[in-house]
Amino acid sequence: MQKSLSRKHFFILSYFAYASIYIARLNLTIASPVMEEQDLLTSTQIGAMGGAFFLCYSAGQLLNGFLGDMFLPGKMVTAGLLLTALGNILIGFLPPPGVILVLWGVNGFAQSMLWGPLLRELAARFPGKNQAEAASCLVSSVGVGSVLGILIAAAAISFQDVRFAFLLPGLIAALAGGAVCFFFRAPCVHTKTSLAPCGVSVANLCGDPAPAPCSVSGSASGSGVCRSLRARLSAAGFSRGRFSALRSPRLLILLLPAMFHGVLKDNLNLWAASYFADAYGLPLAELSFYVLAIPVLTLLGRLVYPFLLRLCRGREHAVSILALSVTALCLIPLCLRDVAMLPAAVCLSLIAAAVSIVNTSFLTVYPTRYAGCGCVSSVVGLMDFATYFGAGISSILYGKLLETDSYAPLFGSWLVLALLAVLFILIHDHMKKGEQS
Repeated sequence: MQKSLSRKHFFILSYFAYASIYIARLNLTIASPVMEEQDLLTSTQIGAMGGAFFLCYSAGQLLNGFLGDMFLPGKMVTAGLLLTALGNILIGFLPPPGVILVLWGVNGFAQSMLWGPLLRELAARFPGKNQAEAASCLVSSVGVGSVLGILIAAAAISFQDVRFAFLLPGLIAALAGGAVCFFFRAPCVHTKTSLAPCGVSVANLCGDPAPAPCSVSGSASGSGVCRSLRARLSAAGFSRGRFSALRSPRLLILLLPAMFHGVLKDNLNLWAASYFADAYGLPLAELSFYVLAIPVLTLLGRLVYPFLLRLCRGREHAVSILALSVTALCLIPLCLRDVAMLPAAVCLSLIAAAVSIVNTSFLTVYPTRYAGCGCVSSVVGLMDFATYFGAGISSILYGKLLETDSYAPLFGSWLVLALLAVLFILIHDHMKKGEQS
């Protein structure tokens, strides 16, 4: 049997894999205004593309989050990367808008197959106090991939044409898929500990203790059971108690601020280039410079997260409240219709950094609290579903809105959602204190 990857090599491979899907996602940010200018797509169609991506991604997270706790992570990650590659490469041949819409939705579903399985494997390989820091470092791949996605798409359009803004990211995703398929074969052994990372006993949080492992070398009937879906569920720890952990009121409350922050995070990436092109008439070279500041600050937010987490004594929701407060302050000047270009760029970049911090809390650190009951990937799936469901619905609505109105109402809605997210996090913390008293 092939030797399992070391922690170092697992982290590097996971980092490359997850960065590659953002290269194959943020390319639309640069390509969309060019495609609109060349009459390949309208604003409504671009909004529909964003909506299709996010809705398929959210539905995929809900499904693949549960599957990620049942099947080998390497197989799911490989399939997701190769499907992402296929979708981008086919869009590169510029089929009709309806086909592009379907392919971008397929791209969204494919990308939902990565994060849950990767985080599940990371939680098994980095137990104890190193878990949150390893997860927050891995999520910086989002910022790196976003920066590279914009640079590669801008270079491809400048030196060739808009087709290569999808062809090159597709080839990179295919390369990552091949690397994962070849190297990421032997899984880490997943074991349950007596205490979940949040300090709650696994018996109280998740129900029954872990079942005994199946034996393939036993009787014929036992072997058949081990190959069945029921055995996979049992091996993953999905007893009735584990499903009850996923229905806890505090977890369900957090789905609302997760949804609100998703509206901000992904619509910022989707509409940033169009905002600078429409509001200030920037050409592609200058447009790329201003838009690039957003993923750079997003990466910075990911990198400073471990420091902020230590500053807040390991309380990820305190970090989120701080970041959402910064977001709300930066949105106030953007709600004005005649804001200058440089202040607008600074505000959007700071919002990107702050929202990336919130994203790390919701989709990376918080789910690892469930490592002790074996449902990390499932919690990731629920949080991601809420995040991208909100992004999908809102991007369709914003596409319609921006056909006839300015960006001020869009920024105003973001301000309201940021404040509501803070409110629901405070409600969650109040419920937690009530349960502990």
